[in-house]
Amino acid sequence: MNSRRLSTLSTLVLLVLLPVGLHGQMTPDPGFAIDVPFSFVAGDRILPAGHYTVSHVMNSNWIRVVSDDGLALATLQIVESKPPRGQNLTTGLIFHQYGDKYFLAQVLTSRDNQVHDCFKSREERTLARNLTATQVALQR
Repeated sequence: MNSRRLSTLSTLVLLVLLPVGLHGQMTPDPGFAIDVPFSFVAGDRILPAGHYTVSHVMNSNWIRVVSDDGLALATLQIVESKPPRGQNLTTGLIFHQYGDKYFLAQVLTSRDNQVHDCFKSREERTLARNLTATQVALQR
């Protein structure tokens, strides 16, 4: 009888605490909004100039860039790193520009003082072999 009560109590405790634990993992990152005045490549997508929201998706290894109307969307795998010691970041985006093409290179977040490096697309790697990139920074 005691083991049955213990089992029932354990199940109830698990059912009560499980949603609390999952809530922290499932709470969406509020992200930030930013205007991008030019079309750009994010991952394998070409996104038009416009107003975007940038946020983490699922976990800290993925970033989503989505336009206000939801029609332009890219999900990118990223690698996080800290800025140089003593440097505080301003939230924004860093692009690599090759001629008239822009590639999303980094997402900077002041909230957690993180640099989120985007992986280069095949097209950017090809351009990088032949051209020197100019960095373009947009702040929120």
